Amino acid sequence: NEQELVWATSWGVSTRLVGALVMSHSDDAGLVLPPRVAPTQVVVVPISKGPEKAPEEHERLMAYVQRAVDEMSASGVRVRVDTRFSMRPGPKFFEWERRGIPLRIEVGPRDMEAGTLLCAKRTGGDKFSLVLNGSFGQSVSIELEQMQSELLCAAEARLEERSFEVASYDKMR
Repeated sequence: NEQELVWATSWGVSTRLVGALVMSHSDDAGLVLPPRVAPTQVVVVPISKGPEKAPEEHERLMAYVQRAVDEMSASGVRVRVDTRFSMRPGPKFFEWERRGIPLRIEVGPRDMEAGTLLCAKRTGGDKFSLVLNGSFGQSVSIELEQMQSELLCAAEARLEERSFEVASYDKMR
């Protein structure tokens, strides 16, 4: 019987990095996740009366949503569709904002008729429309990369603003 040392390391990286991420990017409205680390990068919220009240319109809307989801998935975007039609849109928007989903896409019958989808960034700013065409998935990917860059630049600026060099121990005190 020969003793052998344990092969293990523990740097406490997982919880510390998650904490740093939350402290660095979140705001008073909740979590803000950078797109590259967000488990779900985009949530699509179909605005429908529901399958019971307007089945034909709902079916057309959901086919439109599926087309958008397929294009995003083909571009490597992690996307989820909120199909809780018993909830009003406002509470859904609040929940996804609080969870830190980087991009929320709203789509209703008017958007479908116009061939667009309405987008809202978790980082704020005005809502904007994207056209559902062959490059829709790429457009969403570009928006997510732009958000990633903006979050990184903002974090670097905060670090630079709050960091300073101390010339002597007396000045540090």
